[in-house]
Amino acid sequence: MNKVSIAHFSDIHLCGIKNISFWDLFSKHLYGYVYWYACRGKKYDFSILVELEKDLTCEQCDHIVITGDLTHLSLTEEFIKVKNWLKQLGGKDKITLVPGNHDFYVLRGRRYYEKAWNEYIESTNIYTAEKRRFPFVRVFKDIALVGVNSAVVTPPFFAYGFLGKSQLRDLEKLLQTISGSYFTILLIHHPPLKGIASSNNSLIDFRGLVEILKSNKIKLVLYGHAHYFNISYINSGINQIPVVGVPAVASCVNNNKLSGYNIYYIEKFHKGWSLTIKRKVFSLGKRVFEVKEMKELSFID
Repeated sequence: MNKVSIAHFSDIHLCGIKNISFWDLFSKHLYGYVYWYACRGKKYDFSILVELEKDLTCEQCDHIVITGDLTHLSLTEEFIKVKNWLKQLGGKDKITLVPGNHDFYVLRGRRYYEKAWNEYIESTNIYTAEKRRFPFVRVFKDIALVGVNSAVVTPPFFAYGFLGKSQLRDLEKLLQTISGSYFTILLIHHPPLKGIASSNNSLIDFRGLVEILKSNKIKLVLYGHAHYFNISYINSGINQIPVVGVPAVASCVNNNKLSGYNIYYIEKFHKGWSLTIKRKVFSLGKRVFEVKEMKELSFID
């Protein structure tokens, strides 16, 4: 096949908190409201999304994946804002996404999420295990995108993730149906390895997921949530599986959490696959995304 390019960004946290209702504050939203104005809101610059759109237009990637936290408080207004913005990037035909904990910030958040993203979830080229919404697989060219949902409603001060036995079982079954001729990528919000996020923000049942990943069906794992660039590896016995995280895409904190995203170039060769990871970081001074690093990997079938 020809080389395929996939852009990956995460944790938009698009906020509609200025128009939050009085009644919304009688919930976990009150904690999120106070925290945004006291701390988190100072770390985000949503004008960066305009520059991201320009950069993606120049890069002309074949597909875009987003690994959760599209909204900040899972308010209806936030889902509408994000949905309208994603339409400008190509909509459901070009974008695959999974939810993050902020998209399920309160109990009704899941309902809002499914309503807002129904056209993405039920797109005709997405297949789910046992008619559940997660896990799913979406195939285009020689790429298979597998999405799982680690988002659950948590108490204030906690942002852990959980897949559950049913989803892990369905994931294992679903991977068995995917042809070995595909380069298979897992999309998840929470990091699937210990130590990347703090204990109250980590994936509770990561060990069960890692055991499934060691089957060598997955070639690449993409996540968000931790808000910084990171590449770790899982040893499958045949290949080292890259586990790659990206920062919050609208972050304006001038350190390793500064806004950025990755582009993955995937190409088939006679004994396996090649993968090139291009890391792009936003320059606060120049107001553009610049190439920070290129990393080349290979996989044996």
